[in-house]
Amino acid sequence: MEGITEPSNAAAANYVVLLRPRADLMRTGLLSYLLLSIPLFGALYILSVPNGTWMVALVVQVLSLALVGLAFIKYRRTYIGVTADSLEERGFLTRLVSIPLAGVHSAVLVETYRSSSAETVHQLLLSGVDGERMLRMRGTFWHEATMRQLVATLGIPVTERNDPMTKKTFFTEYPGSAYWFENRPVIAILAIGGGLVVILGLVLGLMEMIDIPFVS
Repeated sequence: MEGITEPSNAAAANYVVLLRPRADLMRTGLLSYLLLSIPLFGALYILSVPNGTWMVALVVQVLSLALVGLAFIKYRRTYIGVTADSLEERGFLTRLVSIPLAGVHSAVLVETYRSSSAETVHQLLLSGVDGERMLRMRGTFWHEATMRQLVATLGIPVTERNDPMTKKTFFTEYPGSAYWFENRPVIAILAIGGGLVVILGLVLGLMEMIDIPFVS
């Protein structure tokens, strides 16, 4: 079953079960990179070769491949593992976190709408005795079957909500379930705007180094 692997080497020998994030998300990301980079760098080489500045385009392409490779490795190292006495999570951008199994009290499995869409994704929230968030699995990154496998392995009671809800409602009904960057539209707007500015600056800087005129 995709997303669920049994321990098969020394590094994973202590895990009862080892769960991996969605592989299709990684494949989609790699395909998107290829579809964007091939025409982009193809055009850069065509324009830079006559100027003798093609080496700059090559360096930028190598750097972009290195970043993609790093993201691929980080994603491949992302997992959730269950040992005899702990629940361990290694996130994409976070270090390994270990949670004592005795601290995981209950689970809730709900469906939330995607932003500005009628499509839904599953959310699994594991809570402690006092209701604090111990771990949350988002359907964007994890399969529903993987979530159910985790709950079955832990052997804890799970409440399933069959009525899809917005993320805002989800965060309201389950306080503390949101990560620091979620449910804050200002942060999202600033991040998108800042990203566009950085990309524009990189493109203009690259055009300057390759000696591509801004206007014909």
